[in-house]
Formats: sequence, C-alpha cells, structure tokens
Amino acid sequence: SIFAFGLVAFGMLGMGPVTIAVDSYGPVTDNAQSIYELSLIETIPNISKQIQKDFGFKP
Repeated sequence: SIFAFGLVAFGMLGMGPVTIAVDSYGPVTDNAQSIYELSLIETIPNISKQIQKDFGFKP
C-alpha cells in the first residue's frame, strides 16, 4: 500500500514540469499567430487607402 502511494505521488509530481512547459508555450504560439496575421495585411485589396483614411498617414 505504501508502494502504491509512492507511485501515485511520483506520477503526480512528474506531471508538474510538463504542465508548466505547456502553459509557458502558449504565449509563444499566440505571438507567432499574430505575426503571421500581420504579414497577410499587405494582401488585402486597397488596404493602403483604408489605413490612410482611418489613421491619416500613408503606409
């Protein structure tokens, strides 16, 4: 019974670093997705005119 408890405790403690690693990788993927979306802005038709109209400067 003590051995089983030790195995369970070891399993629970072993999942901690994996959880931390997965949670810390989230912002990295969010930034990568934002950079990708911003790279597509030049393919939008008439985006330069829209930016000039909305923000008052020519990109």
